[in-house]
Amino acid sequence: MFRIYRSQDVKGVKLGGALKNIVAIGAGFIDGAGLGANIKAAYVTRGLHEILDWELRWGQGDTFAGLSGMGDLVVTCYSALSRNYRLGFGLASGKDLQSVVADLGQTFEGAPTSQAAFRLAEQLDIDMPITKATMQYCLKVLHLKML
Repeated sequence: MFRIYRSQDVKGVKLGGALKNIVAIGAGFIDGAGLGANIKAAYVTRGLHEILDWELRWGQGDTFAGLSGMGDLVVTCYSALSRNYRLGFGLASGKDLQSVVADLGQTFEGAPTSQAAFRLAEQLDIDMPITKATMQYCLKVLHLKML
């Protein structure tokens, strides 16, 4: 049986839906690099805290605790079918960003979202080490390809 839950917090739902893709790239990378379940759990937990920082500023504060937040984060970070997870997994193999994107032939929102979120976080003085690391890694890979 399925149940539908409604939310009046459209901004919080959108924030969670966008920011979880950043965390999913790292989760895929961790699995692709064979770093283990404990590292992945710690990473996803820290990613959750970054998302909650955003939600506390612009959402209603409890939206991310529901299915559109936590539920979406968990499935995106732990499913090999998740596009952004697959992007991170591919990057762990040593391929550059453009090659992974070309191989998978899909759109990956997490990489450009990490750049936009990090720029805004800097302006607003929000500490986002997960987002920063994801952005820097994706840009570095892209930069190496251009060399």
